[in-house]
Amino acid sequence: EMFSRCLSSFCEKTAGFEDENRNVHISASVELEWGLAQHHYRKLGRGKKSFNKALSINHLDVEVTGAEGKRTKYQKKATAQYLVRAKPAIAVPYAEINDDAQINTSDKEEGENATTKGANAHIEAQMIKHDDVSDDAILLEKIKFEKDGDNEHYTLSILDQSILLALCLDVKNDNPMDGLTGEQMGGYLARVLNQHDDWMVYATALLERAWLECERTHGRERAILQ
Repeated sequence: EMFSRCLSSFCEKTAGFEDENRNVHISASVELEWGLAQHHYRKLGRGKKSFNKALSINHLDVEVTGAEGKRTKYQKKATAQYLVRAKPAIAVPYAEINDDAQINTSDKEEGENATTKGANAHIEAQMIKHDDVSDDAILLEKIKFEKDGDNEHYTLSILDQSILLALCLDVKNDNPMDGLTGEQMGGYLARVLNQHDDWMVYATALLERAWLECERTHGRERAILQ
């Protein structure tokens, strides 16, 4: 009943806030939470429609495709790799907002930037890297795609990242747990892990990746340590 009231108030009609961005954020959040509830209680569809509605409401453009890239340090020939591209309504390259060069900023803003970077570094430190596990690790930390554009990504909000994690969950709901499903889920997780600005989202993605890597020969040890 609670979800029905929320859906009626915030999703089936315009939420009553003057700020349109707030209306969008709350509507997408409600749809996402409703989808996760359907998934948890194993309702018909497992939240798929709600996840897609949240994606649409939040104006997040997600493209699931493939691109040539290298996965290991000694790989000579690029092969087809799974790739998830995500572009928000306001597209800002991630590198731009994390650039060390801050122009015309006040002391207060510089202090806030330093605090944010410090927090992000602390969050990123959760990740155990292949080289931390063994000096003989052959896997790269990230797939290196042949085209530079495929290695770049846009800044996503925490809600955008949460929606991607929900879509990753939906892949598991719709497919048998095999190597191909793991690759599909890994594409979504890799995109989320490109950013590290929220502890809960980042930790959730790391945990899900650890479950997937437990099934892989070259990733099992890191998954256990993670």
